[in-house]
Amino acid sequence: MAQEPFPPQQWRRHQRLLQEGQEGLLSTAEHEELAELRAAADRFVTRRSYALALLKWRGHTISTHT
Repeated sequence: MAQEPFPPQQWRRHQRLLQEGQEGLLSTAEHEELAELRAAADRFVTRRSYALALLKWRGHTISTHT
């Protein structure tokens, strides 16, 4: 988990929807999709942070180049 990247296809879609949202071009369905992708990204970051914290707590060296 600590080295797993966020799925690239989901990340690109998230970025695209964010950009379109800033331009005011999102439909209701796209707003909902963006909210789901944002929640998925938040869960990913939380799980990854927790995994890294556990590894560090257990004495592993954590690389800053992940």
